[in-house]
Parts: sequence; C-alpha cells; structure tokens
Amino acid sequence: AEVKHLSIDEFLREKVGDLLGYVKNKGLTLYTLGGELKKEIYGGAGRVITDTYPQFKFVRIVGINKKTASIKLPHVMEFMEKINTGADTIDREKLEGYFGEYEKRYGKKLRLFLDPARDIKSLVSDVTERCENLWRSDMKVQQRWYNVQKEMPKLLADIFCIWSVFQCKDAYLETKDEKVIMKPHVVQVIAIFRLMSMDIQRPVIDFGRMFSWAQNIPNHLCQIVTGGGKSIILGITSTVLALLKCEVYCACYSKILSNRDAQSFKTFWALLGVQDHITYTTLGDLAHTELNRKGDIRKSTLKLFRNENTKAANEAGEVVEHKFRVLLFDEVDVFLQKDFYGAKYRPLAKEKNDMIYEIMSHIWKQRATITESELKDMAEYKNLMEKCDSRIVAHDIRRMIVDVKKVDSHTYECHQGKIGYRQFGSLMYNQVHGYITAFCYFKEYELGNVSIDSVKSKCAINLRCGHFSYAKIPHEFNVILGVTGTLDSLGPYENEILINEYKISTRTITPSIYGAYKLKYRASDNVKILFSKSSHRQEIVNSITEARESDRAILVFFDSVKEMGEFQNSEEGKAITDMHTVDETCANVGGEVVAATKSRAVTLFPRVFGRGHDFVCREPLM
Repeated sequence: AEVKHLSIDEFLREKVGDLLGYVKNKGLTLYTLGGELKKEIYGGAGRVITDTYPQFKFVRIVGINKKTASIKLPHVMEFMEKINTGADTIDREKLEGYFGEYEKRYGKKLRLFLDPARDIKSLVSDVTERCENLWRSDMKVQQRWYNVQKEMPKLLADIFCIWSVFQCKDAYLETKDEKVIMKPHVVQVIAIFRLMSMDIQRPVIDFGRMFSWAQNIPNHLCQIVTGGGKSIILGITSTVLALLKCEVYCACYSKILSNRDAQSFKTFWALLGVQDHITYTTLGDLAHTELNRKGDIRKSTLKLFRNENTKAANEAGEVVEHKFRVLLFDEVDVFLQKDFYGAKYRPLAKEKNDMIYEIMSHIWKQRATITESELKDMAEYKNLMEKCDSRIVAHDIRRMIVDVKKVDSHTYECHQGKIGYRQFGSLMYNQVHGYITAFCYFKEYELGNVSIDSVKSKCAINLRCGHFSYAKIPHEFNVILGVTGTLDSLGPYENEILINEYKISTRTITPSIYGAYKLKYRASDNVKILFSKSSHRQEIVNSITEARESDRAILVFFDSVKEMGEFQNSEEGKAITDMHTVDETCANVGGEVVAATKSRAVTLFPRVFGRGHDFVCREPLM
C-alpha cells in the first residue's frame, strides 16, 4: 500500500480528536497527558505531539534523563583516560575534584531556586556581579587570573542552574518531579572544563601582557558524538566566555542549525545580559563580518568607482566593549572541506542604474552576435563612461560580452524566484559568478521563473573588492575552540593543518552520554561502487523498494539539491511513488523531519540535512 505523505499539521489533525476527548473525560494535567500520549495504543501520533509541541518539552526531558542516567563520572573518567593519551592526557584527579565541587553547588542551588518563592533573577544578579569582580581593573592581573580559576566550577554550576530553572521550573512546580528538569550531563560539564583548560598544565604565564583570563587557554577541539548535546556545550561555553569579557563567535556550516541554536539560547543570554557579545553565524557570513569590522568595504569601493571622496565610507565599524575574541567551531571537519579551506571570499560592490540595465538587456537580446563597437554607439554607454571610471566600465562590458555566452553551460539552482549556489552544504543566494548570474536571471525571466524586477535588481557593474582567503579568518581570533563529532576520523592531512596552521594541538575525546554504540559499519554491505549514473540511481531505487517492503522509513541523502532533483526526475526515480523532497527553502523544516520518519515514507534530502537534525522514529512498528 502506498503511504500518504501528510504535512505535520494534517497528520496531527487526523489523530487529535479522540485524544482531546480522552483529556476532557479524565481531567488530565499536561504531565499526565504527556505520559499517556507516549503509550503505544496511539501509534506514533502521541509521540509526534509530545515531541513537537513545547508544552510537552518535559516529556522529552524525562526520556533523555532516563536514557542517559547510567553514564556516571567513573565511566566517563575511565573512558577518557584510556582514549586521551600523550599530549591530550587528562588530569583525572583535577577533573573529578572540579566536578565534585560543581555537582555539590549545582544541586544545592537547584533545590534552592526551585522553591516557588525564589526568583532566579537574584542568582543572575549574583553571577554577573561576581564576574565583574573577578576581573576588576584595581586588582593585579595575576590575582584576577587565579580568582577565575578558583571560581570556575562554582560559576559553571550557577550558570547551569539558571539554565535549568529558566527552562523547567514551571514543569517542576506542576509535577513536583525532578525528572522533568533538564540537567547538564556529566560528559557536557567535563567537556566544558576541558575546553576551559581547567586540568591542563599551562606554560609559564606572562601576567605582564595578559588582558583576558581566556588569553592563556590553548586552542582546543572536543569530540562530542551525535546526540551528545553539542549545542548545549557551545551555548554554555559562549555564556561563560561572554561573562568573562570575551567576544564570542560561534561558526556553523548550516544557517538553519545556527539560527535554531541561537534562538534556543536567545532569552537565556538576554537574562544574563550577554546577548550583544555572542554571535552565532555561518562560515560564509563570518567572512563578511570580519572583513567589514572596521568599515564597509563595499561602500568604499563604490565611492572609488564614482570618483567620490572615500573618507566617510572608511569610518571605523562599531567598537565593542570586549576586546578578547574567541572563535567556537561547530563541526571542524566542514571547515577543512574544499569550499572553505583553500577557497576565497570575493565580496562585490554593485553599481546599479538604468543605463546598466539597458546595456545588459541589449547584450542579452543580441548575445549571438554582440560586439563592443556596437555598444559604444549607445547613449547609455557614453553616459556611463563619463560618470564613472571609464577603464573599469570598458573592461567590465567586455566581460559581459564573454559571460553572456556561458549561461547555457552554467550550474545554478533557481528557487522561488531567486538564483543560488551551493556552499558549505547550504544554498547561498548572495553569490554571483561574474556576469553569468545576472544573465541567468534574463534566461529564467524568459522561462517565467523570475520577475522583471528581479532581473533589474541584478543588472549592475560588479566591482571586486578583493580576494580574501577563508582559511585566514581563524587567525583573526585570539583563541579557537570547537566541538565536533568526527575528531577521531580526521586524516593526516587535516590533522597537519589543524596543528601547524591553526596551532590546535589540544584535543579531547568524550564518551557518548547514551553508552556504547550499537551501529555497526560493514563496508561489504554498506558500500557499493557502480560505473554509471543510471546504475547508481537504479541501486538507490532497489534499496528504497526493499526498505519499504519492510515498512521502514526511508531517508535518502544527496550531495546537492541539483542531484536530488535529477534523481527524482529520472526514469529510475519515477518508479518510486509518493516520494517527498525537502531542502532549505521549506517553510517548516521541523515538520518535514518529523514526517520523514513515518513508516514507508520516502524522503529525499540534500547532504546538509545529514547533521544536526533529530530523525526520531515514533511508531511502534519502527
């Protein structure tokens, strides 16, 4: 039987009627209702509700706490002692001591502030005041540094207490059950201690040149396996560093995931007053931010082109209060891929006016035979040469004549009236390839896929502001920290770059918060080499058919949206009925991820969805 692929709202509407009747008859609280919905008698519908709606967040928390309860400090220390060797050897005695101090403080503060009469804002005020006092300018730098080191376990305990109470106090007051409280796992706390170098023997500290506590933290990467709470570690580490007068930039490969994680901490950071000192961004957007930190490079370039005074455009960018800058990487292996490391950021300034549109429109219409001498007779060409730098105008119009002939062989993706290019696994709409992109808009307009206003908005003379290496961006930061799920999978070449280029010589491997992995990789079963695209597509179809016959949910990941579309429209792909596709343009990505895990559903994704999204099977059959 074929599966009907519903949106999340449609799926819930089908199931929710009888559940609401049950609630009315029983007079249930949300806590009791959440437990009832998890029962198998409702199939997967109950679990979809508890996993989707924020009112049932505590139901998810209870499940996570139960699954991770067996992983205690001794197990974590034994694992880390065994796996982290050589220069990465942990100091077990120090870490256990710090965690004991942290655990005692966290438990005490949590019990105190779960009292309905206690306001968590009093602890917030205490934490922010203590952080101010830890690095007072009237104290010797050496004393300030030791104060922070001594205070760190208690400080982290208080910050985590605020985080737990802020999210879960209402659920606790309703249930009087500590199982509904989201608590940091021992692995997450130890990972932060390691990133902060609490147990690492530092070289001799030059207190005379120190202006930040974090100045003596070595560059450090920590492996946190899938589902281990990387977002929690990054969010709390960012909070601690910002409270200690650091500017923090957390760089992720995916705009969707970066926005999601930032949104989850937004109100928490505002409560602590650090929201202006923490920036979550993508690798591409970070390059833009860094380049324009001291002024808008595009404005300066345009003024030069128009022979105008550039002084106003070169005014310094916004000056921030904190000077010490920390870069946090989310998944470092993405940073080492070819479209970042070794690639260049090439910002463009765009000179737009009606004259340029008329010239480019003429070039497009006459693209088969157009010549430069023909354009020189146009009034628009002559006016443009008079008003702007004539050398650049002549040069770029010659480039337009060359680029217009490349449109038919150019690779791009057109979605919702915009042309984009794949970068870092995401579809980027702010990139252009010479003048080819603008002429692609003319092509898409003739095909009915974009508006004439979109075409006109892309008609401009592209002024290169320079070529800037992405690989140099991390050097602009005082400290580089990061979490990743693939640290122990990096090859010799990647490791050499991290150690020699970025001086990231300290690493930490942590255990899973869920215990031993059950996933088994078998090359003979999991890898197949085929010699044509057709046979490759047919093998995908065969795998989908086999999995569907077993009533499984089928998720198929492609390198790009383009390849995904090619499969869907191929003769082989058309053999699969009721096939659904998801990309970054979808309005409700969370709902699509939920729907993809239904029995017999077939969903195609681009590779960027292969990380950071929780594909949870909720149906008893699964």
